[in-house]
Amino acid sequence: MTSTPLIFASAGRALAAFPALGADPGMTVRRVDVLPVPSSLPEHQPVVVLLDAALAADAAAVTALEGHAAFVGIGAAGTEAPDAALPADALCAFIAVDASPSRARTALHG
Repeated sequence: MTSTPLIFASAGRALAAFPALGADPGMTVRRVDVLPVPSSLPEHQPVVVLLDAALAADAAAVTALEGHAAFVGIGAAGTEAPDAALPADALCAFIAVDASPSRARTALHG
C-alpha cells in the first residue's frame, strides 16, 4: 500500500490553505468536475475527497464513495461548521476555504 494519498478536489475551487496543492510530492491531486466512481479508485492507496458544495450536489456519488474515500468538507470563508450543502455525517473533517495552511494540513492528515 502506498502512503501517498490521492486527493480529489473540485476543478473550480481555489483553496488559500493549499497554495501548492499538487506541487507537494507527498500528495497526488486530481482536479475534477464530478466525483469518481468507486471502481476507478486505486485499491492500495488512501483516497481523500475535498468535498465542496459543487461536488456534494451529487448525493448518489457521495453515498457510493462512502467507505472508499475520506471526505474533508470545504466550506465558505469564515465558516466553522458545514452547512446544509455538505453531508456532515459523511465528513471526517471540515475546513473553511480560507483556513490556515496548518489547519488544512491537520484536516488532511488527521
